[in-house]
Amino acid sequence: MSAARGLALLRIGLGVELAIWAWAKTSEGWLEDGSALAEVLAGYLPQSQTEYARFLESFVLPNVDLFAKLVTLAEWTAAGALVLGLFTRAGALLAMWLMVNFMLMRGPSDVSASIDRLFFLVCLVCFVTSAGRVLGLDGLGHRPQRVTNAWANPRAATAAAQPLLARPTRSVAYEPATSGPLASPFSNP
Repeated sequence: MSAARGLALLRIGLGVELAIWAWAKTSEGWLEDGSALAEVLAGYLPQSQTEYARFLESFVLPNVDLFAKLVTLAEWTAAGALVLGLFTRAGALLAMWLMVNFMLMRGPSDVSASIDRLFFLVCLVCFVTSAGRVLGLDGLGHRPQRVTNAWANPRAATAAAQPLLARPTRSVAYEPATSGPLASPFSNP
């Protein structure tokens, strides 16, 4: 398997995981009201980062209905972008934003935040690379590029470095015949 296909599978797997999370939130009613998000936040507030806990208490909890909808829609959007490989970098950036918020909410001591760190790293890889160009819609508008970097494609570098084995060519100067059967009628004798 090529590295590009491996990246595509990683991207698709991340998108499917985000879709599972979004489906769970949708089926729990996060798009109707924010009571489920309020319960989650109440459980994680004691262990959240201090500054982030203040942000959650003063801004998110008073607007919990809006934030429940925003989180769910952001997960659906990132999942769709990553699975389809359409606007992959934007989808990966959105997913990274979600993961940072999840990590800050859970706090540094929570073991469950380690999965968020792992997903953040996968999102970063999808953001930095062109993960949507293989098995994705981002690749429809791009032609495959030839690799000119010798480190990335050593076979191409060695092939370019070898002298071309071409047929020997003769350098023959053209001299028009001045007499005989091949002589031009326009030539001066």
